Amino acid sequence: MLKRTPAFLALILGATYAIAQDASGPVATGTTSGGGSSGAAASGTTQANILTSTPEETADISEGFSIPGGYGNAPLNFTPGQGHFDRPAVQFNTTVQQSYDDNIYSSSGASGLNPIKGSMMTNLSEGVSLLLSQGRTGLSLDANAGAQYVWDRDGDKLTPVFGLDTIYAYRLSPRTQLSVQLGAVYQTQSSYNSLNGLTDSNGKPYLTGNMKVDLLYRWTPRISLDTTYVAYGTYYTDSDYQDSNHINQIIGESVRYSWSRNVTAILEGRVGQDTYDHSGSDSQTYYALVGADFTLSRRLSSAIRLGSQTRVNDGGTSNTSPYVETTANYILTRTTLLGWNLRYGYNDSNSSTGASKSFRTGITLNQSVTSRLRANLSINVENADALQGDNDVTVSNSYFSIIGTVGASYAVTKDLSVFANYNRIEKNSPSDYVQYSKNVYSIGASYQY
Repeated sequence: MLKRTPAFLALILGATYAIAQDASGPVATGTTSGGGSSGAAASGTTQANILTSTPEETADISEGFSIPGGYGNAPLNFTPGQGHFDRPAVQFNTTVQQSYDDNIYSSSGASGLNPIKGSMMTNLSEGVSLLLSQGRTGLSLDANAGAQYVWDRDGDKLTPVFGLDTIYAYRLSPRTQLSVQLGAVYQTQSSYNSLNGLTDSNGKPYLTGNMKVDLLYRWTPRISLDTTYVAYGTYYTDSDYQDSNHINQIIGESVRYSWSRNVTAILEGRVGQDTYDHSGSDSQTYYALVGADFTLSRRLSSAIRLGSQTRVNDGGTSNTSPYVETTANYILTRTTLLGWNLRYGYNDSNSSTGASKSFRTGITLNQSVTSRLRANLSINVENADALQGDNDVTVSNSYFSIIGTVGASYAVTKDLSVFANYNRIEKNSPSDYVQYSKNVYSIGASYQY
């Protein structure tokens, strides 16, 4: 839990004040400030199918829900009858996937470590997609559960897998909106989907999840207050890796000024707590940020935060660093979606040494080649200096990584599609325990009903 600091209490008082003010009665609907996004929480699949619009276009419930941005995500708006909501309310799907991983243990192969070993992998999963827009409520939910069989892995070859991606918004009154974004994955494959960068599996199952909760209160037609709670972390079920289990919690308060129909200026403070199973790695982080959410058109949305970040170690020593986070989503054409993200500063890491100082950036491209054929490409780059001790000394498990994905899907019929993907991870480090490379090739089919 977050420690009881004056800043933390001020954030809670700010949220309480917003609710108390709103309880005085409804007001006329008018211009509202705030863009939307979530990040950390929603996956690219969901965000890619949701159209964006300016915050002022969302005052009426029939025109959709606008969710504040930041925390590594661009402004987001989902609208009934458009984008992701232009589908049946409930859909089910069955997916079969066959893959080959040429380094299932994510190992460098050095002496004393697991050997570099390849294996076929078979996945079978059942999924459901639920879309709901009724009255004051909007919900988008995608969930799947199944199993993965790794043919040549030592020990347990069969592992359950599941994933969850949901966005929920509820309009408490014309002035106040509550939104919750939640994502979780349980798997054995390495992933780059969490806010703390690359999550290594070492061939062992792990759970990674993230949550973002926003209470947005429109104080005046131009000024709004946003109280945010964010949590994300990783949990390894294998006892040999549980020193890397961690959770990061952040509480933030922002004042948002609707400069124009397309630009919302933001002044923001955050308090974060990093907690590890490994003793001596915990820390608190304080942010003082300025920025903006841009919804320049229904095609282009972005968010930027700039400022200072102060990290206080368990021992009481503090260190300060510049902090930058920015994201953008651009619908280039009706068939092309571009995404970009960048982050620099202290971040919790998937390592028992605790925090790292890192630079991360990535681009994604989704392209509809024809009405039946879709292609996707993503490249993520990360340079992380793992830090240890009160003086933030760089240690040997720092790394530089490149993660690339290319894939395509083809709609054979209205309900049946086939797909193929290739993933490459290259992680370089002075430590043999950290560096590795792998290739994963996959083909599969999905049937929805």
